[in-house]
Amino acid sequence: MRSPDLTTPLVDLAATHGLDLDPSTLSINEMGLDFRVALATTASCSATSPNGSAGERWVLRIPRRPDALRRAEVESRVLDLVGPRLSVAVPQWGVQATDLIAYPALPGEPGLTLDPDGAPVWHLDITPSGMRDPSGRSWPNCMRSIPPKPPRPASRSTTRMR
Repeated sequence: MRSPDLTTPLVDLAATHGLDLDPSTLSINEMGLDFRVALATTASCSATSPNGSAGERWVLRIPRRPDALRRAEVESRVLDLVGPRLSVAVPQWGVQATDLIAYPALPGEPGLTLDPDGAPVWHLDITPSGMRDPSGRSWPNCMRSIPPKPPRPASRSTTRMR
């Protein structure tokens, strides 16, 4: 399941949004149905980069179709709402445009990737005992850190809380 060489188009796309990426570090993950995902590191300091340093890893999400952007709008609002309340790292989007969503990569490595033949490769222990945040708390306990009652910002937003 090899992609055509998309290095130049993706590096150019990132550049239009202020990201100067090192083309030799770009890797593409075709797993997503809604987005093509690429990882790359910055080649130099950029206005978009919150740390403003070269060598920072970034995640690039390129929508495969227009309806993916509507879902991404909801995702953005949810991340903004719950991110500050969680004890785990949450993406902080530096670029949110119709052709690209990009943000500094979260600490660690992706939990799931595809091998060259398209088969899934897990990079974490997916057993219940292995599902822990960096501080050692279980993921269910991390999720319990989200208040059960929507906070005021949620009630004023257009994000539906169920």
